[in-house]
Amino acid sequence: MTDRQARYRNKELKRENLRRSILEAAERTFRARGYEAGVMSEIAQAAGVNVSTLYRYFPSKQSLCDEVVRRQIESFWEELMAGLDQAGGWHAKLSTFIGHHAAHFSSEADLHRLLAEVMFLPEAGNRTRLKYLAMSTYLRSAVILSAICEDGCRTKDERTLTILPLVLFCTMQALIDERFKAYLDGSPAEFAPALSRMVAAALQAE
Repeated sequence: MTDRQARYRNKELKRENLRRSILEAAERTFRARGYEAGVMSEIAQAAGVNVSTLYRYFPSKQSLCDEVVRRQIESFWEELMAGLDQAGGWHAKLSTFIGHHAAHFSSEADLHRLLAEVMFLPEAGNRTRLKYLAMSTYLRSAVILSAICEDGCRTKDERTLTILPLVLFCTMQALIDERFKAYLDGSPAEFAPALSRMVAAALQAE
């Protein structure tokens, strides 16, 4: 590596570290204060940069918030997919799927409130971006859950084939209910954990 390449690499690493520091400071601020009350000057101070530097990395508070939410959603999916990869049959995958969603609703209620606040801002552009993130998350959940139930249907066990459509419907309805509870008031997850316990009991009875 030449001196010029080394300088360029160090510069890029510095930029990446600074960007990460800004995002971490923004996440803490938005979680604690919400979108409207979280001001860019406070985020800049928490990140250890001046406001002009902050705006060079993120041209608006909305773009900064979008990236905060996107990173959290990606982290959610990475953890879920890792758990599903380690799970055995469809029984274990279903329990992992429900349990991961339930844990997220319980531990990340402030993130869901932030998402709800931004989604319902009057500016149409804000609603469109965040609604897309929320809907893509829901649809991806539905696709994964359908694949798990499809694996269960391959068993050709009559009892399994009878209960799987009900499990699919109830699980998605529970996730919708949990998501809106977290959006509205940050209530702890109730439906999904209860459903998870019900599924676990049914699997043990087989």
